[in-house]
Amino acid sequence: MLPTLSWINGSGRKEEIAELHRRSIRIATAIILPLSVALASVSHTALSIVYGGKYAEASLPFTILALSTILTAYTSILSAELQSVGKTKPIFLAGLTSTAAYALMLVATASWLGQVGAALSRALMAAAGFLILYRKADVKGFGNLNRSLAASAAVAATLTPIELFLETAAYVKALAEAAALLIVAFACFKLIKPLESEEIKVVKSIVAWKPKPKLQCSALGQKP
Repeated sequence: MLPTLSWINGSGRKEEIAELHRRSIRIATAIILPLSVALASVSHTALSIVYGGKYAEASLPFTILALSTILTAYTSILSAELQSVGKTKPIFLAGLTSTAAYALMLVATASWLGQVGAALSRALMAAAGFLILYRKADVKGFGNLNRSLAASAAVAATLTPIELFLETAAYVKALAEAAALLIVAFACFKLIKPLESEEIKVVKSIVAWKPKPKLQCSALGQKP
């Protein structure tokens, strides 16, 4: 994103920077927010599958980290926008402040909250960096935040009962949760519509992979 923004800014097309920034924020909100809520909703199962059942007790810290993912995504987008226009001081300030907030929170909570305190410290670090960059960047608001929150609520309402009440093997539960997530995500994008049609095209162009077509040797006057 940074090279694109820098190139557009160098061309003097300020309005295109604003539009690209707006779409980046909207896409991140519509996709990362519901996915982070989904991951937080199934944290126990996710940890059991990836690391084993003995790590499932860390599901609360994992939930906190998952929910703070959207702030990290926002921070990356805002940082790229500010760098593209040569505003690096806010980035330095955000890094310094967020690191200090993390260190202070960790010292204050790690001894009696343990892993939860460490996770809260990381979340505070992400929040501090985001708030500073948000104030310095030219953000026009999050137009699809309410729709994305509604989609996230639907995701949580669907996955949480499965996580809490379905008593079966972890892999079976994970498959059930993945299927439920796909269904509710499809329904949300059809009914709630957190993204505009042009933004959906952008997402499809990023996700969909197509092999490069072979060169037409005849057009080059060469034999294959």
